[in-house]
Amino acid sequence: MAFRIHREVAHGEIDNTVRGTIRGRVWLAGQDEPLILDLKGNCHPDIAGCRVEFRNPRPAPCARTNTSLATDQSGEAGDMTASRKVRLTDPSALADSGSDLDVKPTPERWGNCLYLEWYSGRNGRVVIESPDYDVTVSAPEWRLTDDEAANIREQSAAAFAAFLAAVEEALPGPRETPEPPASRPMDEFEWEQFLKHSDRRSARLGELTEKFMDDPARDRKTAEAMGWKWLEEVLDEAGADDVGDVLANQPDQSGDDDGDEPDWPPDSEDLPELTPNPLTRGRFWIEDEGGHVCHPLAKRASALCIAMFHACEAAGLMGENGDEDIDEMVFKTQCMGAKLAGALNHLAYEELPLRDPGFVIACLKRGLDLLKDALNAHQRVVERRLVAEHSEAFGRELFAIREEILALSAELRGMMR
Repeated sequence: MAFRIHREVAHGEIDNTVRGTIRGRVWLAGQDEPLILDLKGNCHPDIAGCRVEFRNPRPAPCARTNTSLATDQSGEAGDMTASRKVRLTDPSALADSGSDLDVKPTPERWGNCLYLEWYSGRNGRVVIESPDYDVTVSAPEWRLTDDEAANIREQSAAAFAAFLAAVEEALPGPRETPEPPASRPMDEFEWEQFLKHSDRRSARLGELTEKFMDDPARDRKTAEAMGWKWLEEVLDEAGADDVGDVLANQPDQSGDDDGDEPDWPPDSEDLPELTPNPLTRGRFWIEDEGGHVCHPLAKRASALCIAMFHACEAAGLMGENGDEDIDEMVFKTQCMGAKLAGALNHLAYEELPLRDPGFVIACLKRGLDLLKDALNAHQRVVERRLVAEHSEAFGRELFAIREEILALSAELRGMMR
């Protein structure tokens, strides 16, 4: 994902007085030396040819951002403007809402914000976006021609497309969706390839969602970049750029008695209640303290996550400026627990033999990868004697969960023979 550094910025400046070049300096809170920008490209028409100074009235230092960003920010300019349209919330409306449980829509309005985006050779996509900065813009030294203004949009789109391609190529897995076999369920290795391809597509979608979140044409731009022709056709037919507009303009069928009802999906309350298989109780499912159905291994991982978090929080090692090794250990354990829940909790509702053990094994392997990362972070925590009164127990439990994952994977492989 992009580095979004608007909170950490203390002040800065960019200079586009030389055509085709944007230079600048950005000081982060808590840092003496600025980031040095040396970018190819031009700003948007509102600040092209200008020198722009900006100051954050409430900077918030973040040690991780300060150590992750390279001082040398050379690369390609993305969208650079002081008049990007964004939805703004009235702070007084938030203050007036109090703790009233009767939540009402928060009043919003469109406003301008400073939006500085670039693609660094060292850090990829970096974004400064805020409507709250104090911004000063000089008189322009030159103005864009119509052709240059059009080229800015094309160059920005090309730079973003190259960034998306780099994000995908950094991940393993096939570029095209693997074709499943027609005569049998996929095995664990075929599922691994399928899931890796899904990771690549998810990474692309995540970047698109982050970039176009507040864009009125976000769904059309996302569909185009993802290759979703079906969604483009739906938007074309409705004459809209956003799925919300399509749904809002659906005809009202409430008084239609001609029997030609739309094929809407059923409401969740109309769906039959799922009942766990009583024959697999204790093996593939149990009930937690709240009466919720879950797999025993998923419950064990969840309990470890909670214990880790509370112990590390009580030691003052969590939070935005907490310890990196502690954060890595807890975060990877949480992710591992989520992977196990996703892989295993649905088994409660399956008949024996299981329909697709290969899928479950492939997901368990992903949980093992995260567990390995958690163990590596745990080793660093032990070496530094952090949460020393708990670290030995955490390590034992991580290894015990690892053994359970391996044993369950072997059991599932036996079902496939």
